[in-house]
Amino acid sequence: MRALLPLLTRHGLLVVATLVAILLVSTAIVRFAGARRAAAAIAVVQGDRLGVQVRETLVQHPRDEAALQALVDAEPELHAIAVLGPARRPTLQVVAAGRRLPPPGPPPPPGLPRFLPDGVTMDVGVVPPGAPRPPADAPPPFRILFEPGEAEPVLIAATWDLAIGVVGGAGLLGLALGVFFVDRRRARVEAAAAEQAHLAHLGEMSAVLAHEIRNPLAALKGHAQLLEERLRGEAGHASAEHVVHGAARLERLVSDLLAFARGDALDPVPIDPIEVAHDALSRVSPDRIELFADDAPDEAVLDPHAI
Repeated sequence: MRALLPLLTRHGLLVVATLVAILLVSTAIVRFAGARRAAAAIAVVQGDRLGVQVRETLVQHPRDEAALQALVDAEPELHAIAVLGPARRPTLQVVAAGRRLPPPGPPPPPGLPRFLPDGVTMDVGVVPPGAPRPPADAPPPFRILFEPGEAEPVLIAATWDLAIGVVGGAGLLGLALGVFFVDRRRARVEAAAAEQAHLAHLGEMSAVLAHEIRNPLAALKGHAQLLEERLRGEAGHASAEHVVHGAARLERLVSDLLAFARGDALDPVPIDPIEVAHDALSRVSPDRIELFADDAPDEAVLDPHAI
């Protein structure tokens, strides 16, 4: 659980911002849907009011195009009237000046508005399938196109609320993502700095350790050299010589470690790489390793002690 706390803390802002953004967008969508339903209800009331006037005109002046045109010209919200025949096909149409009927398309549900760029259409008096037929003296069904002046402010406000909610949610989510990536980059920089500090401590420890090893190693090398001189020409001379070479090699390694800890630069010089390879083989098992140096260069620039 303790190991999860930094992860939760680092991702907590992003999670909270995501939830808040989803809540903002969801709220805006719900409010927009509710506003559309409210606007549709307002449009129905407005359409019913205009439909009553059209119905009265059709009762008093059946299929009188002039009377319908006068009604359209007198009502600023009413833009067009289409008397419907079989299959809801318009048989008589009148429009206001500068207006036009909506293009052919699916008819609106009976009694419900259909929002279009030019306004709202609504069918009045259309009998649904299976419903009883209207009386013979009833006016014919008709379709009206009118401006939803009372519903339009509701739709405009709902559209603005939806746009603000979406933009606000996206902005909040983008800000949280930016903070998250900045924090993750800062964590990487801190981790790299901590690793560099750890390596620096290791270098200091290596320098101290090499310094502590160097003194007893010098004593060991000195006694091995004395022993080699005393055993010169005797059976144990080869073993003493091997100890001296090993101590010298360790001494060079300790010196290289101290130089690396101090940051000393390498000292490359032109040398024979084949000679370096033979010297390395002489310190291990020269009888078990065969060296092929036919294609080796005659000279190479490198630090013989480091290589």
